[in-house]
Amino acid sequence: MKITVNGKEISSKANTLSSLKDELGFAGSGTAIAVNGAMVKKTDWDSFIIKENDNILIIRAACGG
Repeated sequence: MKITVNGKEISSKANTLSSLKDELGFAGSGTAIAVNGAMVKKTDWDSFIIKENDNILIIRAACGG
């Protein structure tokens, strides 16, 4: 299916946020995910179903100053 991740349209076989995170190589620690402008709790990633044309923002925390 086609989705947008961090502003870039991609094709993905993932069906949940958890599987998308794994497919794209993001670690679970220090990561936040929003779908269509709404934050999704980390505890819901395994059950949150991705739909065609979803706009997904994945943010990773970074240390430093």
